[in-house]
Amino acid sequence: MSYGITRALFASLLLLLLPSLLIQADGADSGGKEILKMKWDAAKIFKECNVSDVILSNLSITLKKGVLIENDSPGAAGVSGYGPASDVINSGCQVKKIFCLENPDAFCAKIIFFAIFRNIGEIEIKVNEHSFVYRFLKHDQKKWHYVRQNSNEAYTVGNAGVYYAAFPPEWLKKGENTVIFSLKEKSGNCLIGLSDYRNFDKGTSIKYRTWPLTSMKSFDQGKTWTGNLGQKSNVKGEYSIRLYLEQYCREGAVISPVIDLTGQDTAIKARADLSAVKLEWGKRTPAETGIRFFVRSGQIPLYSPDAWTEWAEYRAGQLLKPRGQYLQWKAVMASGNPRLTPSLKAVNIQSEGKLIKPSWADSVYIMEYENQHIERSSFNYEYENYKHPDLVKLRTAFQLDSVVKDAAGEFDKILKLMHWAYLVPFGAGISGKEKDFSWNPLDHALSEKTAGKRLMMNTYEQRRRDKICTASAVVLSNALLSFGIPARHVNIAGHEICEAWSKDFRKWVFLDATRDYYYYDGVTGVPLSVLDLHNVNAGKNDWRKQLLKNSGNCLENVAEQAQYPQQLFDVRIRQGDNKYRVEANIFLKNTDYFRILPRNNLLSQKYPIPLNHGRGMLPWPWNGYLNWTDESAPPLKHYSIFTCQARDLYPTLNQVEFSLEYGTKPGTVKVWLDTFTPNFTRFATDLDNSGWKTGKSEFTWDLHEGVNTLRACSENNAGSQGIVSKIVLNYVK
Repeated sequence: MSYGITRALFASLLLLLLPSLLIQADGADSGGKEILKMKWDAAKIFKECNVSDVILSNLSITLKKGVLIENDSPGAAGVSGYGPASDVINSGCQVKKIFCLENPDAFCAKIIFFAIFRNIGEIEIKVNEHSFVYRFLKHDQKKWHYVRQNSNEAYTVGNAGVYYAAFPPEWLKKGENTVIFSLKEKSGNCLIGLSDYRNFDKGTSIKYRTWPLTSMKSFDQGKTWTGNLGQKSNVKGEYSIRLYLEQYCREGAVISPVIDLTGQDTAIKARADLSAVKLEWGKRTPAETGIRFFVRSGQIPLYSPDAWTEWAEYRAGQLLKPRGQYLQWKAVMASGNPRLTPSLKAVNIQSEGKLIKPSWADSVYIMEYENQHIERSSFNYEYENYKHPDLVKLRTAFQLDSVVKDAAGEFDKILKLMHWAYLVPFGAGISGKEKDFSWNPLDHALSEKTAGKRLMMNTYEQRRRDKICTASAVVLSNALLSFGIPARHVNIAGHEICEAWSKDFRKWVFLDATRDYYYYDGVTGVPLSVLDLHNVNAGKNDWRKQLLKNSGNCLENVAEQAQYPQQLFDVRIRQGDNKYRVEANIFLKNTDYFRILPRNNLLSQKYPIPLNHGRGMLPWPWNGYLNWTDESAPPLKHYSIFTCQARDLYPTLNQVEFSLEYGTKPGTVKVWLDTFTPNFTRFATDLDNSGWKTGKSEFTWDLHEGVNTLRACSENNAGSQGIVSKIVLNYVK
């Protein structure tokens, strides 16, 4: 994988470092060593680099704090014909969970449990030899929301939810720890979430050879315990009881983008002959912690094993002879003490060498330059094959080509498919009470025909789907995939929607097929993503600037930008062509917390999946989601995977970023093409408007005298072209 670096970053570096920039053009050698210095502070590192299990804290990069111990997620709350996904705690029954800890030292500790309180106000929890009472938190039972009271928290709707019970971490010990739940009240009970071992192969890719066997219950006040769980004592499995320890992760990593050591911020770069590179970094490494650095260098701007060195460990201040002018660094941070973390404060890079800019380069003038920038996720999202037989069948059986035949551009095609997903007949067996929810759209949408054997279309006549909203999102996302349009499933609090990558707006957009609508910005008209809506809710006054940047617009396109801070909440709804109007901003506030499935290839790879997703007694207990977090949405402690980097959830897709370098022969430019296109099939290039042809990722562009035009884009296996990058040069011999 290669990592591009933004032109804006290089521009800011140059403005900052011009006094230190001594690298000169060919023929202007002063005879001394020419040096370029670059300094990245912690904020810049966190913004530009791909990261894993590290955070930005107090102007330093540190290890992430917070470790979740759980083994119930694979089958959590799955029904699948094995009875209710819960067990009963009452005056005659206790439940126990065992946690084996290597190092329990922590700043704080919490027991997390998924439960329904029924006519009781408190539950007793015993941790080893210590007991405390957790009291049911009062809340508005009509909506999902967080309740906080002292050190306890709950995420609830009605009387069901996930509860966080704080206790002193000193109660824990190395090795085996027991947690026992019991009731003192004779009436009422509590339903505790249950994960059946027979469901584990559906919720995880791990193949268990032996079951954990860490959950059990007792009917005689703890004198004897049985592993036969469930309301009928016929289930082998695990209770949805988890342990959260506020301690630092053992290891994290930071990987830089590809860096041009010469710092050139020009459309076409000159080659450089670098004699040495030196890296130094500001750090703090308490005892039992450390930071190891690795570097690799290359001759070309995209990583290739043939043109780059392999990763090699690097010691601070060491003089390195690079293979070329491009370099990446990687920092691996580790701690052997859960209360301590290393800190990375800055990385400084110093290069010695000389630019080799050919004299004929001064005869090349840039007339137009529009180069797309690729933002890659730190997570490996898995994309569905657009040619999957079930997608082909969906598109054919429902005559989707006729649905979009009059679409005026790709975004209009997206809207027509959303309208179809809202109206198409659905099956009767998807009320949310069925045993296994299917992620295959063919199990939900019905290709019903009239007596004349014509396909029934546009038959739904209610305000919203009367079926589970997950099904509407599944049908829409797969309809989009069948046309080669990237789409994925998103959960916002209490609702399931779809997001699609819009080529027209160069961004991800929120789509809700249960009511046939999307949100857009009232000033710019640009459709909004879930993150855009989240930022509006959080009161972030830079959300519209980011919106304009992401959609390829500039601030000058919006009249009187001085007004936009006063118009932060000018969010509007576009509704489908139906007689029911969508309630104003019905789900806007639900975007405080949101998460995605880490893949959309649910047809090619059926498992692992969340067995409880937007239905049943418990709120999304699966621990495989990728969750958004920021200062307005602190990490939910019953999950493990989080990000506060927008590119992790919102990578830029289906576009080409090119790198250009003056060739050794007069009038030649070396070109490298980079893309992140799901189901990529080829690069397409167009020279001097001669038509699109299959292009290579690396080639030499021979300039002729006068105006030269290069356009480049990517194509996927659905035949869809991506966003075009373009450069126009005037070459005067």
